[in-house]
Amino acid sequence: MQTIDFMNTRRLCIDATSLDMNASKRGIGFYVKTLLDGLGVGTQFWQNACTLRFWPAAELERDETITLPIGKLPERIFWLASAAMLGRTLQNRGVEIFHSTHPYHTPISRKFKTVATVYDLIPLIYYNDYLKSKRANAKLSYNYYLHQLKRADHLIAISDQTKNDCTKYLGIPPDRITSIHLAIDSNLFRPLSKDQGLAEIQTRHGLPKKFFLYVGGADFRKNLKTLVNAYGSIADQAEEDLVLVGSWNSQWVESMRTQLQKLRLASRVRFLSFVPSSELPALYNLATALVFPSLYEGFGLPVLESFSCGTPVLCSNTSSLYEIANGSALLVDPLNVQEIADGMNRLASDHRLCAQLKVSGMAKAREFSIKRMSQKTLEVYRTLGL
Repeated sequence: MQTIDFMNTRRLCIDATSLDMNASKRGIGFYVKTLLDGLGVGTQFWQNACTLRFWPAAELERDETITLPIGKLPERIFWLASAAMLGRTLQNRGVEIFHSTHPYHTPISRKFKTVATVYDLIPLIYYNDYLKSKRANAKLSYNYYLHQLKRADHLIAISDQTKNDCTKYLGIPPDRITSIHLAIDSNLFRPLSKDQGLAEIQTRHGLPKKFFLYVGGADFRKNLKTLVNAYGSIADQAEEDLVLVGSWNSQWVESMRTQLQKLRLASRVRFLSFVPSSELPALYNLATALVFPSLYEGFGLPVLESFSCGTPVLCSNTSSLYEIANGSALLVDPLNVQEIADGMNRLASDHRLCAQLKVSGMAKAREFSIKRMSQKTLEVYRTLGL
């Protein structure tokens, strides 16, 4: 990968603690990994920069890592420990700019500047579904996070949608927010031929010959019950099964199985738990299409991953998904069951459409390069005094 000129950098610390948490398997972890990759871990950049970790990291030398020993604390007090310790730790190490990449780590200080990456404001926008029934500590921690965002020197939003939300809901001026789209590793997410382990992955996970694929979580905004209802209306005509990949709560799975029994789809809908990122490209390549009718996304990484693999995509025409996928995916109203069903039918039967979406999707994916993301991030650092 081509590296970037960092000759003018000074003391910068990038929060990489998500790599030591469960978040390493989710969007935040992928974001941090790709950002560090783009900034060229092991290059001259790290002569004047470091990462924040919970313990020394194998990929960096010990003197290039600031450790914050709070990784094993219960989550309910995690953010309090960070608020108490992180600012002082950074000051003692002479940090001039801190890049916060995790909501728990957004310290504000007169001694250094803070730039924070904001992924979305979904808990605020869908308060009744995400925070209303939570304990007081969860509400307090999220409100603290929003308060810190308002005080940060600069924000990086992962989409124009998130940037607009920060202005609309938090009153943060647009000139204090830079929109920088996420990126993926195109060497990992790429079209694969049959001799590149596809059959092995298909057998290992017990995948059907043809299937629609969903990748993501199971929370309210992911709209999976609507997706299942839409699939149920075409299952009798479609050869494809529906494969759902994600981290599933057992109670949620039981409620879904009840829905599947009513729809007589128990044998046609498969649940796969966490799949390593090294195996995801094979699943995308094997699928007829990715189906992603989410109600709201800060970005929507599975859509970009599918594009890069040459897999046709059906996704919502809302939030950041329209921003990222318009012109390269089949867009649908996520609240319209019939529209989702019709879209799945088209992708199962219209080979010309699928070929067009494959070409346009791969072209779109090339616009979201790691190099571009890291260069734009470096520009933000420079606006803060690098």
